[in-house]
Amino acid sequence: TDAAAGLLPGLLVEHTHNTAAAAAADDLHDNQTGDGAAVGAAQLLQMAAGMRMTTDARRAVFVAIMGSEDCAEASEKLLRLPLKGDQSREIIRVLVECCLQEARYNPYYGHLAARLAAVSKSHKVTLQYCIWDQWKEVGSTEPRRLVCLAGLVGHCCASFVLPLSALKPVDFDACGTWTNKETFLWRHTMQHLLSRFNSDADSDAAFSRLAQQQALGTLSKSLGLFLKLRVGPWLVAQADAGVLKQNTLDICLRRLASAEKVLLSSAAAVLAG
Repeated sequence: TDAAAGLLPGLLVEHTHNTAAAAAADDLHDNQTGDGAAVGAAQLLQMAAGMRMTTDARRAVFVAIMGSEDCAEASEKLLRLPLKGDQSREIIRVLVECCLQEARYNPYYGHLAARLAAVSKSHKVTLQYCIWDQWKEVGSTEPRRLVCLAGLVGHCCASFVLPLSALKPVDFDACGTWTNKETFLWRHTMQHLLSRFNSDADSDAAFSRLAQQQALGTLSKSLGLFLKLRVGPWLVAQADAGVLKQNTLDICLRRLASAEKVLLSSAAAVLAG
């Protein structure tokens, strides 16, 4: 079964006070909850204007992403766009921005990113750099966007679209001095990551692959400690507060314990110690 089957982009109203864009988004919701037909290009262009999609390339990408009936159709449309050179990077840039405009994380975007990255290495590289750029702006990013960013990163790493080594710009050693927003982002990212692996074996494989990279020993050690000290207790508190379901907590804690053991006992982490 295709995990992306039936997924659609959500309702993008909260991204703007532009009434025309909001009305178009309402029409988008009505169409999707009716017979599932793709939304009219005119309505989507109104939404694109509200989201400042100011070039022909960005508007074309936006219409393909938001006007398709599923990930497969969106991927096909995007790959057929006559974009040349740097224009092709707009596909991932617009995808990430659409994802972050949602009210909550929508797996549609993670599945779409996976399809695109499987076809083109350039899309995979662009995705990594787009995410790194977003991490630089955490201080000025509203929590809703951080939740969506956490979901996208967790989804892409758990599905092996991006390796865990993509976390190398993050200084987990400094987590004790992080702002509330930074702590919020990385706790939610780890929750999404741990819960989204298809199996415990996949989780073990991803963390083991990171632990085996001697050049990333510092990352292995600091991430292992972050999981142990900052994520595990927080997950338990989330479950106690009724925010996290017990079965999700059990999955996350089981995978966290295994990841922590692998990361902190690796030769690379010991050498970095």
